[in-house]
Amino acid sequence: MLHRPNASRSTSRAPRVTIPSKEQAVLTIANGRVAGTLLRLSATGGLIQLPRPVPAGTLADIRLRTVEGEVSGAIELMRAGSKGSQGFRFLRMEMEECRRLELVLKQMRKHGLGEKQPSVFDPLVSLAQKTYTLAKKRVTELG
Repeated sequence: MLHRPNASRSTSRAPRVTIPSKEQAVLTIANGRVAGTLLRLSATGGLIQLPRPVPAGTLADIRLRTVEGEVSGAIELMRAGSKGSQGFRFLRMEMEECRRLELVLKQMRKHGLGEKQPSVFDPLVSLAQKTYTLAKKRVTELG
């Protein structure tokens, strides 16, 4: 059964993980294959380094190997970024592959490879740090 990984899209973006090693992913585009290096990954897409840019909106199939097995699905390539990196979003994949991808992402986050998620307390912590730094500076000046 096919599944749309981002069908339940909310206003917040999916947590991403950074790929620590040079994991290869293979794209199949119009009967041709292009190998790239996976840089980031989430349940809804990722970022891949390609040898040359592919036009935004191009549809492709992606295949990547994980510790849980192979994950493949249909993707849409986004606008090319700097240094040959290009975003993609998953359009559909088999339910079992979605489960496998979620399991791999969870394991990677557990190993500290996930992006820091913003907290509602971040502005308060930032204000406290600035206040502390300013107070410390004033105490030092007063001597």
